[in-house]
Amino acid sequence: MANRMTSGYGFRAHAMTMWSGRGISGAVVCAVSGTLAFTACTPAGPASPSGHPSHGRPTGPASGHPGQAGCVSTIHGVMYGPGRLLPTWLPSGFRRSAATQAGFAMPTENYTLATKRRNPPRIEVGFANFARPFAEFSGGRPATDYPSIEGHRGRLESGPPTARQISVYWKPDGLHLLNVTGYKVPAAEVVTVAKNVWFDPPGLVPLPVSPGRIVSKRAAISMAQHAIDFATRHSMAKLTSWAEVAAMIQAGRVATDLSSVPGAFASERWQPIWTVLVANTTGGATAVVLINAATGQPLLTASAADRPAWFSALTDRSKTAVHRCQGGSLARLPFGVLTRDEEAFVVTARAQHPIPGAENAQATTQLKLTTVPAMNRAASGIGGCVQQSCSLEQLVWVIVTTVRANPGSTLACLPGWADSAPGYRPSEVRQYFWVSVPGNYGVYCRNLPAPIMRLRDLSPPLNPARS
Repeated sequence: MANRMTSGYGFRAHAMTMWSGRGISGAVVCAVSGTLAFTACTPAGPASPSGHPSHGRPTGPASGHPGQAGCVSTIHGVMYGPGRLLPTWLPSGFRRSAATQAGFAMPTENYTLATKRRNPPRIEVGFANFARPFAEFSGGRPATDYPSIEGHRGRLESGPPTARQISVYWKPDGLHLLNVTGYKVPAAEVVTVAKNVWFDPPGLVPLPVSPGRIVSKRAAISMAQHAIDFATRHSMAKLTSWAEVAAMIQAGRVATDLSSVPGAFASERWQPIWTVLVANTTGGATAVVLINAATGQPLLTASAADRPAWFSALTDRSKTAVHRCQGGSLARLPFGVLTRDEEAFVVTARAQHPIPGAENAQATTQLKLTTVPAMNRAASGIGGCVQQSCSLEQLVWVIVTTVRANPGSTLACLPGWADSAPGYRPSEVRQYFWVSVPGNYGVYCRNLPAPIMRLRDLSPPLNPARS
């Protein structure tokens, strides 16, 4: 879920190993060092009985498992892995650029010649889906050669509109199209880079329910204290994932743009991490240090308030609960998926800004965890496959907001902030429903469609009144 953030905090990246359209139809708008101690940390909840992931479906109950009495089910899910294309050879002096587009399903990697000259030579590697025969492909410029790339026919293009840009394309399999583009780089070197790349294609990634073998909380705190430059008063650590902490930090308005930190969130967003809050002995500065849970290496440091609200709302997945499930739900969720408490924090942070045109109204919100196919079946116009394939059992939070006019008043629907056709004249209603998923939304001026109402919540709240 995209969140607007404000500035005020600086970041320091320790490593670069980290990695999360609208239309209209009727009244619906679709819019370091030290010895590390390792521990096998298994939060509350059962594993899949078969040992294989049951994607997007619950397993359970959890009765009979010590420390799991509060979790009635375990939810498994998948996501589409990002894939990687990395050069194993580069011309002398080229370095990875901060302009690298990371965190996307099909990222590009950029490399620039280390020089103080303006507009230096650059090399970009990337890939895309192209299921048709390679003979049908053209990058839009004349082909000047057809080099062989690891036994596959390639296509070298150069010329207008950018004469100093040279690209080579090839297909290592039936689906993926790879390319290397050089700017102010000789064609021979562009081809050599292409012949020396490592490609890991994207694919389905089962989200982990347990973090596996990780460093202990005590070791993570120790590494965090070594990563900062002030004496520490006390520290607290929570086990979470990149996706969760990124969403919480953004909702807490900690930085203008986390993507401006080179490589900060470039690795798997389901990767378990320790988030350590460290306070100064003088009671002044406080910092949060993100630790790779598998290696114990500090990866990112950010200044923070003494006890930031986002950290308090972050679920600590290292805890086991005898009488309740962690994260405010009756279900145990995999790493990389926000818990109910975390999603509620993100939604509440967004709700601090009044809904335009609803000053004389009251808004209530309901959260439902479902899957992409289920949401697409319930409301295909809104679901839009949620940035991914409709066939993936990818878990997604659906936010249903009911906007009710105060007694004696009405609301315009469609509201002014929603996309509408030219000349559309809104009607006056007593209430409307705003349904949103990551990257899309729908507005209903009358009743909420029954299929959306019937969507099964895979992560029901501990207290139904909290939903």
